[in-house]
Amino acid sequence: MNPVLRVALLSTLLVGVAYLIVAGIIYVVVGLSLTSSIDARLQRSLSLGLGGLEEYGAGSLPYQAAPGSGKFTAPLLIWFIGPNGSELSNTNVLLPISDIPAGTYSTSAIAGETIRLAAARGSFGTLVVGQDMGPATSSENALGAIELGIWPVLLLAVFFGSIAIGTRVASPYERARAQQMEFSANASHELRTPLSVIEAQASLGLSQKRSVIWYQQALQRITAEAKRMHALVDELLWLARLESSSRNSNREHIDIGILLTNAVDRFQTLAQSKQITMTATIPEGSNAILAPADWIDKLIGILLDNACRYCNENGAIEAAVERKGSHITLRVGDSGPGIPGERRAVIFRRFERAVDEPGGSGLGLAIADAIVQGTGGVWKVGESALGGALMEITWNSSLRPG
Repeated sequence: MNPVLRVALLSTLLVGVAYLIVAGIIYVVVGLSLTSSIDARLQRSLSLGLGGLEEYGAGSLPYQAAPGSGKFTAPLLIWFIGPNGSELSNTNVLLPISDIPAGTYSTSAIAGETIRLAAARGSFGTLVVGQDMGPATSSENALGAIELGIWPVLLLAVFFGSIAIGTRVASPYERARAQQMEFSANASHELRTPLSVIEAQASLGLSQKRSVIWYQQALQRITAEAKRMHALVDELLWLARLESSSRNSNREHIDIGILLTNAVDRFQTLAQSKQITMTATIPEGSNAILAPADWIDKLIGILLDNACRYCNENGAIEAAVERKGSHITLRVGDSGPGIPGERRAVIFRRFERAVDEPGGSGLGLAIADAIVQGTGGVWKVGESALGGALMEITWNSSLRPG
């Protein structure tokens, strides 16, 4: 069963049970309150009646015979039974004395109506007062009908609301789960290829005796694939590190111009091997941003490595740092094929390559994007003045450690 549907059903069940319990409690409390109000009225009337009997006798009681319809018409019913058994009442219905305990409240069915009664006995006789419970019962029934009417509406609202909220809340997790599964599948695929090559070379070498030259070539291929695996694992570790690190971890003010100068020096050998001219333009003064130094060094390395990888022979790479107000911009442009417009929206996805050319794992720009996002930078991807790709990142250098 769909997790969202399961949660919605469970929520609906719990809310439904809780509502029935609360509604039942309210129904009982309201019923007791109505009965208590009637009892209080009966007690006041009984006290007044007893006082009148003591002082003025039975003739002081406010009773009159009701019309002979058999229905109670007075708001308060009164019966007086004298010592000799004579009965006076404001209703035409005889009172069953045996059913009324003195000094307590009771409910009796009299002439088809539910009557709440209170009685007192003395030397003067017995005084009984009563009130029709019909209005109170009608109020209780109306309350019960309203509560039962609300119940299915509430359950439907909770069910569909839970589905709507659950779907909205679960969507990011489902996307993250799908991305994680896709990432695992892609990582497994990338690792499977060099492992297959290493296994095949080892199996062939063990199957029969080979020449020294064959073994040398096989070891060279194994070494190349091992280096490829090492690079891929290193990038996977970088991604895991970036995802688990706090946004503010190990932040410090670093001069991005110094880091770019050092990185260009490191990549000059690679650029010269392809007869690529690599230059760096850095303004004088401080070019400090707030970020982990190793993160920014890794970012610059990824940009320069990609530029060298995709730049044509005898081409050029221009790296620069620009300071404008409180903003620092890192820019790397090359004379390579550039990044097609339709590919610019996906190049930061894991295992996506800017162009369909061999080489690389497709994780470099994903790592670069994680670094930029983690340091508060903003990307700009376009076409450089050299005709190839232009990668820019801008930071606010006015940030201070918190």
